[in-house]
Amino acid sequence: MATNAETNWKTTIIINTSLQSHETVKLLKAQQHKIRLSDTVELDSFVFPQSGTAFKLVEPEKVSDLSIIEEQIQKFLALHQNSFVLFYTPFHGEKQLKMLSHIQERFFGRTLYILPVRNNYEIINGMLTIAKATTKPYVDRVQSRMASIRSQILDISPVLEMLKKLPKTSEEDGRAGGRRSQAPSRRVPPKLSSTLGRT
Repeated sequence: MATNAETNWKTTIIINTSLQSHETVKLLKAQQHKIRLSDTVELDSFVFPQSGTAFKLVEPEKVSDLSIIEEQIQKFLALHQNSFVLFYTPFHGEKQLKMLSHIQERFFGRTLYILPVRNNYEIINGMLTIAKATTKPYVDRVQSRMASIRSQILDISPVLEMLKKLPKTSEEDGRAGGRRSQAPSRRVPPKLSSTLGRT
């Protein structure tokens, strides 16, 4: 059961001044989070110092040049290890889907997570859920639960039980016996042996 401290979780958020009039800032203040406006963090970004996570808001309707967004995300990635893009899409039109696909392809294989959101409440809920889960002591609890779940899955896994029942291969038997078998000695063919004896 959640305690009052868990339910009323509050944190400090550093927000770029470009978002000072954004509705999300008003909603975060209403929840009594400590807001610090700064020009030093990346444009349109929210930074949670306690959890080490950062979020960049991308609104397709305000994007006129994809290369600019690419540069901003590239810099954002370089500054923050745990980085998320809040891809704001109130509706899924062709432009939005193309831009989302382009960003995914452009940063494929990088440690960038894209979180599609449809409204300001989803922006806040997404950020706070991730930030809280990656802040101590919550991160320790999550890791402990994940380890417990993983252990339970392995214990009851039918695949693992089936693998245990499989007979050992000859290769495994060789390893278990410390490679007792030695390479066969090379024997000289009879004809060659008699020839060598006459020399």
